[in-house]
Amino acid sequence: IRLYGADRVRGAGLLWGVDLGAAHRGLGVVSKLLNEGFIALPASSDASVVSFTPAITLSDVQIDALESTLRRLIDA
Repeated sequence: IRLYGADRVRGAGLLWGVDLGAAHRGLGVVSKLLNEGFIALPASSDASVVSFTPAITLSDVQIDALESTLRRLIDA
């Protein structure tokens, strides 16, 4: 997965992290995702990573919605 504006995307299976390079960006995106109904957590020692640990029952529609929302928030 490549996201414009993200330093790095890493993970395995359903466990993913998006490194935004700065704590204020990571925390801001986490807050906005929560406001839009997605569960995400800040991660790394400086909270610059947005961490996702979704349920195993996650549907393709939900994944697509998260991806488009995340792209919009990172680009903002």
